[in-house]
Amino acid sequence: MWSKIARRAEEYAQVPAEALLRSVETNSLSRAFSLRQVPRPALRTGGLGTTTYSEWCFIIGYWQAFLGTWMPQERPIRILDIGCGVGRQYLSLLPQIGPDDRYVGLDVVSRSIDICRTSYPDARAEWIHVPAGNGFYARDQKGLPAWPIDNAAFDFQLAVSVWTHMGPADFRFYLGEVARTLRPGGRAVMTFFILDERYAETLAERDDGESHLYPQSRSLWIFDRPFPGEPDFFSRQKASVPEVAVAIRETALHALLNELGLTVVHRVSGTWKERPSHYFQDILVLERAG
Repeated sequence: MWSKIARRAEEYAQVPAEALLRSVETNSLSRAFSLRQVPRPALRTGGLGTTTYSEWCFIIGYWQAFLGTWMPQERPIRILDIGCGVGRQYLSLLPQIGPDDRYVGLDVVSRSIDICRTSYPDARAEWIHVPAGNGFYARDQKGLPAWPIDNAAFDFQLAVSVWTHMGPADFRFYLGEVARTLRPGGRAVMTFFILDERYAETLAERDDGESHLYPQSRSLWIFDRPFPGEPDFFSRQKASVPEVAVAIRETALHALLNELGLTVVHRVSGTWKERPSHYFQDILVLERAG
């Protein structure tokens, strides 16, 4: 009980502390102008992952560099941000979106789309609500609607911490939507929890102590709850619903990608596997066959 009270007190303290910090530093920013547009704390809640201002700044900087490295250089470019949330990756991309480029953000949470439309008045950007169901993010919605997007409409796509919250049917269907809407030769940057040899070899190390690579228990990221009838998909026993975190066996993921004509051109193994890296989840850079 006391830990919950302490956590709530920290959350209340963060709001005025952040307001003071941002009021002092706003006029002193010399490089990262997009940080001025980070939504206020009340608009960054409601999901999983990073919500603090400091981690938002870190994540925005990380993805600005990573996405810029793998984004096609031809212009104008059409960018699809799958699971855009309240615009964190949009802020990562902002310095790289030219006057003739096009950015589209999709999300299953209608409130997130409303926040983006209000927070980022940008004629180059479009925000689309997809009324798909999700056991964690959109329990009041049902079905797997296709994206309202033409075939091969985008040159570059990204999906950060999206397929890590999809059950097997959603996972397969929307991976197909990635392939459908990505132009031949186009690239997609996506994150996953991939169950591979590195994950297996660290299971014996995963006790309840805090990881030296991220500020959580090492036992938190054990995927030991198989989906019924789906031997390649797992969630965590400690999760309230399976979609809190979903992992897939490496062999099954590569089989799906091959079937869809998506080739892995670069891979980053995440720190969730208890091995040094520069990001938490696993990252794949994919390219659609030309």
